[in-house]
Amino acid sequence: VFIWKESYNKKYKRYRGLFGPSIKPEMLLCVVALESYVLTPAYSGTIYVWEGRNLISSVKGHTAPIITCHVVKQMSSSALVTACTLGKIQIWNSKLEITASFNGSAVGSIEPAIVGLCWDLLTSKILLGYKSGEIIELDAIDGR
Repeated sequence: VFIWKESYNKKYKRYRGLFGPSIKPEMLLCVVALESYVLTPAYSGTIYVWEGRNLISSVKGHTAPIITCHVVKQMSSSALVTACTLGKIQIWNSKLEITASFNGSAVGSIEPAIVGLCWDLLTSKILLGYKSGEIIELDAIDGR
């Protein structure tokens, strides 16, 4: 992973992200900013948390690859929603604690893999895009 930082002369410089010696680098499938951190969900289902170019923590989020994620702001805090190739959807608070979990494959899709999503706070709906091309709307409160 590369982190880009603006230098004093308004140009951007590329820095390699530092995983550290205990973590083996793996395929990162998407990236989002959650408050002052950068999150990179990975192929293993782990969510990596970056501060600057340094990896500061990791959270096991799913048992399958996390293909897509979306962040929304709620007044003074933020929330994250992630989805994996098995169709599992999880809603996280800004401390990366799971607040809700839904089974997206139970809504009748042909293929369970979710490849895109978007969360609308006003209507409390999550829009899911499946690998099969289906688009399904899910309630963010009860998962129906």
